[in-house]
Amino acid sequence: MGIFGGTQIITILCSVIRSKLVALWIGPAGFGLLAIFNSVMELLGQITSLGIRNAAVRDVAAHSSDPERVARVAKIVARWGVILGVIGLLLTTILSPFLSIISFGNTAYTVSFIVLGLGVAMNALTGSQLAILQGLSRLKPLSRAGIGGAVAGLAIVIPMYYFWRLDSILPSIIVYSAVGLIAAYIFRERFTGHQDKISRKETMQVGRKFLTLGLFITISDIFNQLAVYVFVSWLNQNAGEDIVGFYQAGNTLFNRYVGLVFTAIAMEYYPRLTASIESPRRVSTFVSHEIKLALWILAPIIALFIGFAPLIVQILYASEFEVIVPFVTIAIIGTTLRAISWCMAIVILARGDGRLFMLTEGLSAIVAIVLNILGYKMSGLVGLGASYVVWYLTYTLIVYIVYRRRYQLTISRGIGLLSLSIIATVTLTAAATLLTGNPAVAVIIAIMTAGAAFYILRRA
Repeated sequence: MGIFGGTQIITILCSVIRSKLVALWIGPAGFGLLAIFNSVMELLGQITSLGIRNAAVRDVAAHSSDPERVARVAKIVARWGVILGVIGLLLTTILSPFLSIISFGNTAYTVSFIVLGLGVAMNALTGSQLAILQGLSRLKPLSRAGIGGAVAGLAIVIPMYYFWRLDSILPSIIVYSAVGLIAAYIFRERFTGHQDKISRKETMQVGRKFLTLGLFITISDIFNQLAVYVFVSWLNQNAGEDIVGFYQAGNTLFNRYVGLVFTAIAMEYYPRLTASIESPRRVSTFVSHEIKLALWILAPIIALFIGFAPLIVQILYASEFEVIVPFVTIAIIGTTLRAISWCMAIVILARGDGRLFMLTEGLSAIVAIVLNILGYKMSGLVGLGASYVVWYLTYTLIVYIVYRRRYQLTISRGIGLLSLSIIATVTLTAAATLLTGNPAVAVIIAIMTAGAAFYILRRA
């Protein structure tokens, strides 16, 4: 958590500065355009990368004790990164007219989507290099690559935003991808010693193993990205780019920034869980502990977020974005449910039950689209906050049924009571803050939960 939490914080700070500059110099329209392009690039990236970043880690790690073998596997992973990058570029080019029509209602952005394909290709290459570092447990180079790419990318796009304004959105995305790729290659693992030539047959045989594993992960991720893209496109055509910008700004606050906690924990939690997957008792213990850890870390963060949401929005964005305060104040409640469901959902992947994982994620994506559309139609941005909470409540129930019925795993009664207590606490905190407009209650709760978390986690 120290290494990757720090990396995530620096990356998030760069993203915060980037978002602030877009808000100040370009406005909601820039945010909306950025959201659409990023959604398309992430969606197509998920389709064409075939989960290489996640799946290849296991193959590299499995041979880490054999220098000759791991060098060959790493070279095959890198080779597949190139192959998948080219496929991503070609697919984006072919689909560009349709993407323009779906996103904007016309073909005016066809060339823009073709250019976006370069970002898709570069991200595939970056993912293959980072997978090798992670599989070899080269945590410091992996961290440096992430930090270097984020900081250097920000330094380059700042003048682009200032001088080019709205026209800078697409070039800035490509620059970020390019700088990330350069950083990954600078800090990549360099293998020495004699290696026999790797045949195409071996490339296909080894690649088929981790690509099959990654396929289920990829399809699941595609469902989530597709849900975002479908809803953002619907929102763009029914409410306009400004509303899309407001939605994306709020979604970034409670999803990406708070989500750094999940990223930091997952770097250690997932492989540890996988190693003990044959022992139901150990798995149940690990999951219960992880829920406890995530909730105690998140509770004071969420309370502070609720209390200072207006100030956070003002600092990170601009005064015109204050309309998202009720939206993010309500939606942040769902982060507690996200923590609980996330800790259980990883069990499905750790057991290698890819089809079931794909099914649960697909069902979750459908629920998200339906609830978001209903929520916005009923109450605008505030309704989107409520739909986020209901979405993760539904997803938590789905995952718990799988966790309990299929795998016969349990969560300790104490963890269940802790979960209900923290959910109730943050809900009442949000309600009190919205009704009174006074952050004092949230600050007091944040201090109390932070003290309790420090004491309990120190004893654990």
